[in-house]
Parts: sequence; C-alpha cells; structure tokens
Amino acid sequence: MALLHLRVGIYMLTEGTHEDATEIAQAPGGILEVFRKQPGFVAYGVGRTDDDFVISLSIWESAEQAQAATATAAGWVDERLESRIELQDDYVGDLLFLEMASDAG
Repeated sequence: MALLHLRVGIYMLTEGTHEDATEIAQAPGGILEVFRKQPGFVAYGVGRTDDDFVISLSIWESAEQAQAATATAAGWVDERLESRIELQDDYVGDLLFLEMASDAG
C-alpha cells in the first residue's frame, strides 16, 4: 500500500453539542461533501472526547492534499461552525499504519 497522509484538527466545542457539529459536517454542503470533491480524498471521520473536544481526521493520497485540507477545513469552519467550535491544534503527517476489521462499518 502506498504511503497515505493525514490531517488531524482538534477543536474545542464552544456552543451546542458534539452531535450538532457532527450533523452539520455530514449534511449536504458539509465538510464531508467538500472533502469528497477534493483531489486525493481517501477518508474522513469525526470523534469526540469527554471534555468538549471534537477531533477531525481526514486521510489523503499526498502530503500536499492533506495540507490543502487544512485551509479548506478552516474556511468551511469559519463559514458554517464559527460560533460552535474553535480550532485548538492542527496536524498534518504521514499515516504509518491503518488496519480495519473486515466487517467494520
């Protein structure tokens, strides 16, 4: 398998719930739809922590595409979620290992 690249954004939830933010991300016009239209998009997911943090993970074919996702996500968050979440940290790097169960969904 070719080396893949990832972008991880860590956000503080400032208004609403984790579910609200996730629903907006998955809705038509959401960041998932935006990422799907970008070259090199492989996968996207959102997680949450118990202390009001939202973790965004996207996987890309190249480091340049993962880096471009940072700017794409920032613009989308400013437009759609600016009052709900605040970026705390942003990382781009190489995905060294990914294994999924054959029946994972």
